[in-house]
Amino acid sequence: MYPKYFGLKEPSFSITPDPQYLFLSGQHREALAHLLYGAGDGGGFVLLSGEVGTGKTTVCRAFLEQLPEGVDVALVVNPAMTAAELLHAICDEFCVELPAGEPSVKVMLDQLNRFLLDAHARRRRPVVIIDEAQNLRPKVMEQVRLLTNLETSKQKLLQIFLIGQPELRTLLASPELRQLNQRITARYHLTPLGARETAAYIEHRIAVAGVDRPLFTPKALKRVHRRTGGVPRLINLLCDRALLGAAVSRRLQVTPDIVDAAAREVIDRTDPARPRRRGVLGAAAAVLAALALGVWIGASDLPRWLPQHLSAQWTAVVGWPEGGPSVSKPVAVAATTASLADAGGDRLAEADETASQQPDPPQPPLAASSVRLVPPRGDDAEPGQNAARLRADAPANARAAAAPPAPDASATTARTEAPATQAAMRPALAVAHTGAGKTTADETADAAEPAPPVQAPPAQTAGRPTPRIAMARVNTAPEVPILGADALGRALLDEDAVVDELLSRWRIKTAPGVRRLDCAAVPAFALACERSEGRWSDLRRFDRPAALKLTLGENKSGYVVVGGLDDEHALLYRDGVAMRVPIALLDERWSGDYLLLWRTPPFGGRVIASSDSADAIAWLRERLARLPGSELTVDPARYDADVVAAVRAFQQAHGLNSDGLAGPRTLIMLSNVLADLDAPRLSHSP
Repeated sequence: MYPKYFGLKEPSFSITPDPQYLFLSGQHREALAHLLYGAGDGGGFVLLSGEVGTGKTTVCRAFLEQLPEGVDVALVVNPAMTAAELLHAICDEFCVELPAGEPSVKVMLDQLNRFLLDAHARRRRPVVIIDEAQNLRPKVMEQVRLLTNLETSKQKLLQIFLIGQPELRTLLASPELRQLNQRITARYHLTPLGARETAAYIEHRIAVAGVDRPLFTPKALKRVHRRTGGVPRLINLLCDRALLGAAVSRRLQVTPDIVDAAAREVIDRTDPARPRRRGVLGAAAAVLAALALGVWIGASDLPRWLPQHLSAQWTAVVGWPEGGPSVSKPVAVAATTASLADAGGDRLAEADETASQQPDPPQPPLAASSVRLVPPRGDDAEPGQNAARLRADAPANARAAAAPPAPDASATTARTEAPATQAAMRPALAVAHTGAGKTTADETADAAEPAPPVQAPPAQTAGRPTPRIAMARVNTAPEVPILGADALGRALLDEDAVVDELLSRWRIKTAPGVRRLDCAAVPAFALACERSEGRWSDLRRFDRPAALKLTLGENKSGYVVVGGLDDEHALLYRDGVAMRVPIALLDERWSGDYLLLWRTPPFGGRVIASSDSADAIAWLRERLARLPGSELTVDPARYDADVVAAVRAFQQAHGLNSDGLAGPRTLIMLSNVLADLDAPRLSHSP
């Protein structure tokens, strides 16, 4: 279902070990190198181990895809058999002729030895690969060791690869198999992927399936790694279900919430091998330490001693009232941490935020000389950002705290206005507002910037010193409204008005009275129309404002002009007025037809081919030569085989029809890659 929705040529997260999708991380590349080295060695054993799902079999399949010259392979995928059965299976793989019936072990060894001697004479190197080797019984393992005794006076005749789970290493370390363990000439152990490798792994598989845009948000990629522990097989299971969830909910990208919902369906929380962020003992130790710290602070003299010995700068920054800090915050943090640890430890990072929402203890009246300043804090702040903000705001806050006390009348006024002032400054001097195009997290980040002191109106402060209170900037611009299905008709345009609205997205103003232009008029502005049928993935790929044909009812249809896209909403324009609409709402009514404008080349027409002028071909060659990694030269100005190859390579890399002609879609994508600044973008909408 989801491949067609996202434009993938096939499901990109199948758990089948397909070598085409092999992601060569640093350790997988080294594991493959060990197998290639072992195939050319003079005999013995090669050991490749790894936890379940880390990619051992996929590396093995990749090795089989690029066998060195002169290597013959016998692959055993089910080693749960007796010694005689295993020997029979190896002879079958090498096509060794055996007598009819059930030949004895001696007969099979003799026949196998003749085959190996003949292969050695023909300069061939036989290799036996035993997958899932941890299932070999000790007696069978000993028989495997005896196979390496088939040798000449200078060289062993058989190389054996053992591929299995960590239990295989434990088995080989046993005293009865020490002889085999000593004969291992190369060994490598695969571990799960790191966070960056997980993100690269997901993007690699999506690109192999034919899509070069991100289908997972950066936070979703981190959530996938946290949920799977970096195990490739679990990553495949989780991403496959997450993409299905995004397609069903009509999302263009997978979000962390979708990943969490998919994880609840495909990952068994009771699996002892499931990765955990923290052990139970570690979480319990953290909770006990937090509780002990809170109790110690409350019982010690620290609340009275510390403010007296800190500089005025740090006292102002921390914002302790007279009498020292309250112990309610540490206790709240400890209690919240304990409850989150019981829930599994997946959201421990939110403990501080939860604690910050606890009610504050009663504070003394707010006066000009004792302003309680709390540093702003964003929901998405990285570790250490809040401390950096504290250091950055410390001088201004210290000056505010060190301001001379006001006269009695002023202090009375300040105390009277204190509740309103405190309400405006909580929770972190950040006031959530409905600013256009900004979220609450954005406003919190804005609040972190130092702002000039805000003074009271002259009528209230005449003849008095004004308290210097640092306040956050507040953007009061109205937010773009979100329309529902009942109001979608307000954004609908008839076909005659579509081009006018698209031209306004290109910041093109026509002469007064010139209205209802069509596609025949846009070449006057060095533009051209491109009509096609597709999905949201196509709109994101071309990244241009577009008009979509909608059907709202049996007798009502029209166009809407999309000027911006985010993960869940589209920004629609009509007569210059912007409206936000959920993408899922549009998708239910969009026929798939769309119209967009694009900038035509300065020479030639909509398509540049070998029959075009030298100026047009030179322009195209110059742009192709600017692509990263391009080896194309600007001269000569001919549409030769080098240009055709460069165009084909570019088209294949961006999921376009590889015809070697620079048509509208190729030129649009070329403009995107070269980051031309004269074109409006859906992804850069205001």
